[in-house]
Amino acid sequence: MSMHFFAAAVALSVLPIAIIFKISMDRLKENPEERFSIQQKFFIWVFISEIIPIILVVFGFVNMAPAETINDMLVPAIIIVAITLFGVVFIFLQRLVDVPADMKEMMTTFTLIGISLMFSMPIISTVAFFSMLPQ
Repeated sequence: MSMHFFAAAVALSVLPIAIIFKISMDRLKENPEERFSIQQKFFIWVFISEIIPIILVVFGFVNMAPAETINDMLVPAIIIVAITLFGVVFIFLQRLVDVPADMKEMMTTFTLIGISLMFSMPIISTVAFFSMLPQ
C-alpha cells in the first residue's frame, strides 16, 4: 500500500512543477529583463507545491513494508515512469516553442533548473521502490 503514497507524491510533484514552469517560462519570454524576479517566484511556488508530496513520502516511509510480489508494484511504478516522462517532455517542449535566438541560453538554463527540481520526487520514489522489492 505504501507504494501508492510514492506514486501519488510523484503525481502531485511533477504535474504542478510542469504547470508552474510553463507559467514562469511564458512570463520569462514576455519580460526577459525580469528574469531574477520570475525565477524567485518560480522557486517559491515550487517550494509551496512540494509540501503535500513531502508529506506523502513521509507517510510512505512510515508505512513501508516489503511487497508480496513484483506485480503489486507494477501499476505504481508505471504511473511514476509515465508521469515523469510526461514532465520531462513537457518541459523540454516549452524550451522549443516561441523562443528568440538571443534568449536560447537563458531558456536552456531555466529548463535544466526545472528538470532538476522535477526529478526530486521520482528519484526518492525509485529508491523507496527498490527498498520494497520482495525478498
